[in-house]
Amino acid sequence: MRPDDDAYRQDENLHVLFHRNLPEAAPEVEPDRTMVAFKDVITRFRMPGHSIPGFRRAARQLAVEGIYNVRIHRDDVLLPVLRELNVLGFVGLGPEGAEAQDELGRLLSEMTGKAARFDEVSATMRAKKRSLADSKEQ
Repeated sequence: MRPDDDAYRQDENLHVLFHRNLPEAAPEVEPDRTMVAFKDVITRFRMPGHSIPGFRRAARQLAVEGIYNVRIHRDDVLLPVLRELNVLGFVGLGPEGAEAQDELGRLLSEMTGKAARFDEVSATMRAKKRSLADSKEQ
């Protein structure tokens, strides 16, 4: 199959549907295992390239500039998905699923605190950078 074949496009569409529908259907079949899977994926996530030399420095620069940081990851990536799938609203969980759900809630709370602290540090760094640039212009 080639990307310009109808069969290829149809196969790709089926993959998209599967990956879109699986997270919605899984809680009905295996609520605890689904919650643990959500928790594992979210808590173990690492940015692509995280092991490349210089990645941490580049990531800090992106974060300071507001391109991608913990607040953006939480607010624009995690929360919309978790809300859409009602992950924190799952009911009827057993002990393992309930613990995973609680852990996700704690993680989101921790991210809120980290985002607030980062916003303060980032604002200070940007202000110093502007002040330095202004002093060089004079």
